[in-house]
Amino acid sequence: NKLYGTLPKELYSLKHLSYFDCSNNFFSGTLSSRIGRLTNLEYLRLGIPDETLRSKKFEDLSLNGNVFTGSIPEELYGLETLTSFDCSHHALSGTISSRIGNLSSLTHLYLYGNAFTGSIPEEFFSLERLIRFECRDNDFSGTINNRIGNLSRLEHFEISNNLFTGILPSTMGQLNSLVLFEISNNLFTGILPSTIGQLTSLQRFYTWNNYFTGTIPSELALIKEI
Repeated sequence: NKLYGTLPKELYSLKHLSYFDCSNNFFSGTLSSRIGRLTNLEYLRLGIPDETLRSKKFEDLSLNGNVFTGSIPEELYGLETLTSFDCSHHALSGTISSRIGNLSSLTHLYLYGNAFTGSIPEEFFSLERLIRFECRDNDFSGTINNRIGNLSRLEHFEISNNLFTGILPSTMGQLNSLVLFEISNNLFTGILPSTIGQLTSLQRFYTWNNYFTGTIPSELALIKEI
């Protein structure tokens, strides 16, 4: 489509709205705090799908998609029915609120291609239904919390091209559903935990351009799908 301008305030009066996708338009502006009124919202897509980006020249990016600015309004974290939130490839900034733990129904979260900063809140690791998390190409920092092992349904974990530091927690070995683990281009240190060998579903494992030391755990050879 070729819709443009800001999202109309009347949109936030649609109390029964469960699915909203405005990707691949020309919308701009900020996300209103009124979004908290959409208490039945399950699917919210503002971003530009990767398949769209692959089919267009990079210089056309700003011409073929929405460009929302500002931060994620606190009210969004009150949408407890939300299962999928995609705000990829915008100019959003600020930090991720600790209230993200309220989104207990969330299965897919796409934050990549923005200018977010700060760490991933500890409350994030209580999202036990989460299947896919992508926050690559931002300015996130901090460490990966030991509670990552709680995300037993997680299949895709992509946090490359950020400023994350510290060691990888051994509890990541509890991610039995993990298929893709992408942490390249960060500032991680230490050794790779031997518990990686417990990730029996793992197919792709990317750690390049960090500051790891030691050797590759021999347990990695036990994973048949890699």
